[in-house]
Amino acid sequence: MEEPAVPLGDLYSSSMGVDWRELPHLPDYIPISPMTLTCPRCKAAPGVACQKLRDEVELIHIERIEAAAEKDLAAKKARLQ
Repeated sequence: MEEPAVPLGDLYSSSMGVDWRELPHLPDYIPISPMTLTCPRCKAAPGVACQKLRDEVELIHIERIEAAAEKDLAAKKARLQ
């Protein structure tokens, strides 16, 4: 691993008692959330649940979840090329 230009160890270790090498690494790819897509079944807008059950549980249609999975798969294929 390449050392950062500014020694993060100096910034974090002294003030927070944390070694920068022990900080978690970001994943190579963050999956697409179904909530960021428009639902193909009911046309619920991004960020809005498809339905609510007793004003407590937000329901998401399987079509919306499958659309997110398809976009994830397409993005993964594009990264591997």
